[in-house]
Order: sequence, then structure tokens, then C-alpha cells
Amino acid sequence: MKILIVASSFPRWQGDWAGVFLLNLGRALVEIGHDVMVLAPHIGGTPKRETMCGVEVFRFRYAWPEGLETLAYGQGMINNVRKNPLRFLLIVPFVVAQSIHLRRMAKGADIVNAHWLIPQGIAAVLARVRFVLTLHGSDVNIRFRGAFGLLMRSLFRLVVRRAEAVTANSTATKERIETLAPGVDVKVIPMGVDIELFSRAVGGRGGELAKGKRGRGRTKQG
Repeated sequence: MKILIVASSFPRWQGDWAGVFLLNLGRALVEIGHDVMVLAPHIGGTPKRETMCGVEVFRFRYAWPEGLETLAYGQGMINNVRKNPLRFLLIVPFVVAQSIHLRRMAKGADIVNAHWLIPQGIAAVLARVRFVLTLHGSDVNIRFRGAFGLLMRSLFRLVVRRAEAVTANSTATKERIETLAPGVDVKVIPMGVDIELFSRAVGGRGGELAKGKRGRGRTKQG
């Protein structure tokens, strides 16, 4: 089966932490016999096309020169815009570019899996493709206040109801989705963890356990 993963974050190079869970997902799918492609935003210094762990990676351009491609990565798109409001101007070219590439690449895919509502869910709707929407928490914990909040809530409902299926990374995310879009069937499919990354402490200090969460250090993470 040919699977197209669409995201706004994905490792920029081997060993990069950005969206590494999506690389792990793609690699696991490749290992069980699927062909996996990823469509992610380009950023300066990265190739527009490469293969990582058997996953074909395509990075789309959305601003010129490439030094202006600063909307994605780092602390995430929302925080990047907050740090520099001028980046808001990059949202439209980002979504348009992703939609165009998505529509073209979807023709060779059996399944399109869009990660995050904004902007991948929107791009999938604009591209008029059938897609599975996966939400991770940050995209459903936006503050829906005032006129902007009403617009975002309407947009949220439109996207999740256009999706062929909706999955959430946790029960908390599922409950939030069902609150914002009543009647939508949401399946909980947690993102896997590579247990080989964790090992016993050396020097006879095994047994100690540290608790925490993987993410960008923000409470809105799923």
C-alpha cells in the first residue's frame, strides 16, 4: 500500500528531533511492507527530495529566497507567528503550495494521512482529496474566543467532517475534538515510542524512573 503522510514538521536531517515521531511512524510502515511518502515544508539547507530510513521525503518551497521559509519548525507555527507577526503573511503561500503538491502526490497514494488540523487539514480540503486526519493536541487546544474563535471553530468542524476518518493521539485529545465537533467519530491511536531509545542506567543505578512527556514543553501538547 502507498501511504502519503502530510505534515508541517519532519526531521530536517538524520538525528533531527523535529517531527521525529513521524519518521518513526513512516519507518515502521516501511518495515511491514508499505511504500511511504512524506510531504513536509522546505527550510533553508535541506534538500527538496531525499530518502530517510526507507521513507521518501518531499519538501515543498513556499517562500523565496529560502531564508524566508521561517513559518514551520522551531517552536511550531503558532509560536513562530507570535514571535514575528510578519510571518502571518506566509500562511497563505504555505497552504496554497502544500495543497498543490498534495493534490499531485495524492494521485499515486492509496491513503493520505494529514497530521494536524492547521494547516494540513485545511490543505487536504483545498486539494479535494480523501484523507485521514490525525490530531495531536496542539491543534485542538487553541483558544476559540471572539470572532476569530468562531471562525476557527467553524473551520475545525468543516475539516474534521470532510475527513474520511479522524484519529487522536490520546483520550484527552479525542474528548476535546468531540466537544468542538459533536457527532464526529474519533479513534484513539497513540503515537508509538521507540523503546530502544531508552536503556537502563549504567553504574548500578538501574531502577530509577523519571516521569515526563515528549513534546515541545508546552501544556497544549496532547
